[in-house]
Amino acid sequence: MHEIRKDSAPGVWLASLGEGPGKEAVRLGRKGEELHPRVIAGLGRKLSLYSAGDSPSCAGNEGGTRGALFDGLLYNRVELSLQLFGSRSSAASNADVVLEGYGRWGQEILERIRGVFALIIWDDDRDTLLCARDAVGFYPLFYAEVGHEIFFSTSIDALLAHPDVPDKVSLPIAANYLRHIYPSIEETFFAKIKRVPSGNFMNITRGTRQVKRYWDPFPSGAGVEWVGEDEVARFDFLMNQAVTRCLDLGPAGIFLSGGLDSVTVAAVAAERSRDRGMPDPLGLSLLFPHPECNEETTQKAVAKALGLQHVMVSVDEAAGPLGLILGAIRMSSTWPTPLQSVWNPLYYRLALDGKRRGCRVILTGGGGDEWLTVDPLYAADLFREMNFPGLLRLLNSFQRSYQLSLPSLVRNVLWNNGVMPLLSEAWAGSPFREPLREWMWKHLPETMRRRRLRHEQRSKAIIPSWVIPSGALCLEADRHAERNREPELAAGRKEGGFYLRMARRFIDHPLLTIEMEESFETSLRTGVPLHMPFWDRDLIDLLYRIPPDSLNKGGRSKGLVREMLARRFPDLGFERQKKVFSLNFFTSRTSRESRSAWKAIGGAPTLGGLGIIDSGLFESILFGNGADRKTQDAQWTWDVLNLEMWLRGKLSGKNEEVPVDFPRKDFRKKFSCKTS
Repeated sequence: MHEIRKDSAPGVWLASLGEGPGKEAVRLGRKGEELHPRVIAGLGRKLSLYSAGDSPSCAGNEGGTRGALFDGLLYNRVELSLQLFGSRSSAASNADVVLEGYGRWGQEILERIRGVFALIIWDDDRDTLLCARDAVGFYPLFYAEVGHEIFFSTSIDALLAHPDVPDKVSLPIAANYLRHIYPSIEETFFAKIKRVPSGNFMNITRGTRQVKRYWDPFPSGAGVEWVGEDEVARFDFLMNQAVTRCLDLGPAGIFLSGGLDSVTVAAVAAERSRDRGMPDPLGLSLLFPHPECNEETTQKAVAKALGLQHVMVSVDEAAGPLGLILGAIRMSSTWPTPLQSVWNPLYYRLALDGKRRGCRVILTGGGGDEWLTVDPLYAADLFREMNFPGLLRLLNSFQRSYQLSLPSLVRNVLWNNGVMPLLSEAWAGSPFREPLREWMWKHLPETMRRRRLRHEQRSKAIIPSWVIPSGALCLEADRHAERNREPELAAGRKEGGFYLRMARRFIDHPLLTIEMEESFETSLRTGVPLHMPFWDRDLIDLLYRIPPDSLNKGGRSKGLVREMLARRFPDLGFERQKKVFSLNFFTSRTSRESRSAWKAIGGAPTLGGLGIIDSGLFESILFGNGADRKTQDAQWTWDVLNLEMWLRGKLSGKNEEVPVDFPRKDFRKKFSCKTS
């Protein structure tokens, strides 16, 4: 029988590094237990921990000068333990392994470990602090520097539980959220709380700080060594390994959507569970009523073919009496960051159903869209190479894989992602660009002023008029956006082409990190971890080196899994399945529920009072009395309602759903116009 790991679910904890353990007690977790710190290591500055459970794993050396905290799963603990401890390996904890490995290999330990984790190492002898999180960021790691002390946790709420950690929200970041402008990878919505980016370490030695990637599938300036067919065949092995690592936590549930990614995970999990003598996975499915995204037939057929017990819950049942929108924004008011996904409460409910039925881990198909598909910017690389047969194959694969018209595909794939990036690159690198601009400003100033005015008007037209109307906040938000502006994809050819440059931007994008952290927060709150096998580090190391034509094997996207699924489920048509989108359902449901949600929460007095929106103008447009059609976009409406309730939650100072009668008169004291 399979042995279940004790460290299956993440816990809540708070660590500090300072001159000594503080005397302040903190209340952590949903139960709010009062905890005092205990010293892990350090004779001068001390690494201390507040924790009521088994998380994180802790270790210290005999002299008390070196210590480690490790929260997460160490996949290769057995191998490393044997290498480091020999016959004593069975007694070594995750933190023991990491600390001993650090003593032998130093910072190189990060390149040797495999797992999902956040870790902290304090070396008093070298006055060195080393912090890191896993390669793809399953586990967060936040920190706040207060005077000469640094606080750490995988939970923003745990950091804010300490009385010395400021809880002010960064207004420029919150305001730019509505403009869909994201902060830097290290920033959070709180002015004094930062994050260690995924796949990075932070090393502070004698006051000198370094933040750097230790795992990089796209090394800057290096070309990709595309793999051959023999290495592509390793996909099945690595996919099995990725799922097996998740099953080490115990009986699994599968968020089964009916799409290629979740069905692949379900098929592998069912086979591996039976091979290991474990209970069959439990299928957990949401039933969407909209015909464009209703996959009920496929979901039931897959569960039946795999012999799985299957739980199906309708969207309305999962949303409950509050409905989708109001239920989601009420949940958002209690979370450390605004919810990114309106569907989160529905899957939260589904995860709790799985937990009640004995699931110790829930697997999803997350990551499949990112790693099994070819980005349309590959068209720019093909144009540059004059590879017209390749362009036709790429266009054909999109047409056969997505429910989009041919004119739309030609415009988006060939023009927007093919020709335009090349033109932008050529102009950005032209030696005539700056001399021509200077000449035109000197001899044709009125023409250049009109041109700049048109450009500014086009830029402003993208943002609705009710967002950050004017004033000091608008200026500060603009400055923050300018500081964190993403580099143009067309800036130089060093990164190995547009296709790889987009992949580089993707893994470093704050939105990916925030989404991972939202998944982790769901794990914390439900008590059952969510894992995504397609985000396994070893699997990604292969997938990013698979040539685009191999990813589109058979002339469709996700060709690596289509063939296997077609063999496994010959009657379900996976070899020709097209991508299903829920956008139209989201739009219709938001349109139906947003007005009642707006009335239920009493509008947006917080956003209006802070100057983030013109709430009167937004309300007039929402209720159909305005001409700005941007607000009719469901995403804008969701963003406003979501941010309003989240800010109210920060005003309340409590980790519970807030009443409608906020904000208070002194609410501005809870916010900062500065981002650091």
